[in-house]
This record gives sequence, C-alpha cells and structure tokens, in this order.
Amino acid sequence: MKDREEKISVFGRMKPGQDLIIAGAIGLSGTSCAAKQGEIKLLQHFSASFVKRCQNLYETGGFVPPPGFFYQAEAASWCLPGEGGVMTALWDYFEAFGLGFELELRRIPVFQETVEVCEVFDMNPYRLHSLGCAILTADSGTAAVRCLESMGKTGVIVGRTKSSVGREIHNGDICSFLDRPKPDEIYKIQLAGGTK
Repeated sequence: MKDREEKISVFGRMKPGQDLIIAGAIGLSGTSCAAKQGEIKLLQHFSASFVKRCQNLYETGGFVPPPGFFYQAEAASWCLPGEGGVMTALWDYFEAFGLGFELELRRIPVFQETVEVCEVFDMNPYRLHSLGCAILTADSGTAAVRCLESMGKTGVIVGRTKSSVGREIHNGDICSFLDRPKPDEIYKIQLAGGTK
C-alpha cells in the first residue's frame, strides 16, 4: 500500500484542557471517491439515487473554510484532515504540539452514507480520506460550536486535550489508544480493482 506523502499541516496554539471539536463530518472525500470507483458494486446494494448521493457527498456536504473562519470560530488551533482520515490527522495534530487527548469515538460525526459505503467495502470510516471537515481546539468548546452554528456550520465537542502524550479513545466502556497512521482505507478499493 502507498505511504503518505506528507503530514497534515497544523495551525495555532494548543494547550492542555482545551475542548476538542470536529466541524463537519468525517470521510466525505473518501466516501465520494469510493462511490465513484465502486459504483457497480454499490448498485448491487443500493438504489441509483443513493449511490449518486454518495458520489456527490463531498461536494454537497463538505466545506472549505473561508479566510478567517477559524478565528471567527474562536479556535485556538486547527487542522484539516485528508489522507488517512481523522485518525491520521489526530496523530499528526497532537504530535505537532506534543500533547495528548481523550475523546469519545461515538461523538465523531459521520454521515450514514459514509457508514453504508464503508460496510460494503469493509473500510474503516475513521481512516478514510476526510477532506470536508476540520479538527479544532478551543478554550470554550460550547462557544466555538455556537459560533460555528451561527456561520451555518456544525460542530461537535468530541473530547479534551491533555498534558500527557497519551491519546485515549473511548468507545462506550472500551478504552484504547490511538495507533500510528495507517494507509488510507480508499486503497482497499483501488487494490481490488474498485468495480468488482
């Protein structure tokens, strides 16, 4: 599988005790790409209109933050996920600042279209190409989410930053730690020929 070409770029200043927020939904660009490459297989499971919606998910559901967006959203730091999905972005993000986090996996926003496409192709949505969302920290996550909503964007507080380098992921009663970045899940389709 292909290695990543470069790390995610990070901006601002992060410190312990900030709220960790995801604006938008994860996996949008990967879902659109997978739905286009794997159209024939998806049509065996879903209606043509649903497959079309999946193919256009990034264009219709994603956003490119305009200039000044993160300052308006009262973000202290931020990054834009891409290759490797939200988990790779979290690794690069927190590695850059030398901090850790704890987050609740079930709070990470993901569209049902992404869930369905990932199930068909046995992909992990958290490791799927994720242009179209943003990760940010803020001293007051509630204020940041309200600010995002006032700009017509959605935001969800998924966790908090910590002074230790541990990166804890809670999934109900199960606690695990973030793994090192892995190849993007989209390569599974490319290696399989996509349309089988």
